[in-house]
Amino acid sequence: MKMKLSSILRLATIHLSIFSSIGFVSQKSVKINVPAPLLAKKMPYKSIDEMIEKIEKPLLLDVFAVWCGPCQMLAQELVALSHSMKGELQVAKMDSDKNPSLASKFRVEGLPTCILFKGGKEIHRFEGFRRAHEMEQEI
Repeated sequence: MKMKLSSILRLATIHLSIFSSIGFVSQKSVKINVPAPLLAKKMPYKSIDEMIEKIEKPLLLDVFAVWCGPCQMLAQELVALSHSMKGELQVAKMDSDKNPSLASKFRVEGLPTCILFKGGKEIHRFEGFRRAHEMEQEI
């Protein structure tokens, strides 16, 4: 029996979102895809730059594409990472196909790319699929 990837992952399109162990935080400026089962609440950010600068916790930005298999596998690992680092880390997802100028700005060369920001500055990045425990060790 064949199942569509979209039905397996149950992705919902919302605006730029951050998720933590309590759910998603959304903003209207950038569209992305996120797993549907998590909760959403709005944040007052006008741009991704403002979010990166003003967010208090370290922010892990996952730059992905819907057609990218490793990106889809990473999505579930990011949910696990968010739960394991409960309250210590915010995770955001950005679709590189829908936001090519931002992907270029962040110098994304391969997918998936995860960029860790702290205090408004990039402090670490990695490309490719990682398990949650591997990401936690890198962070």
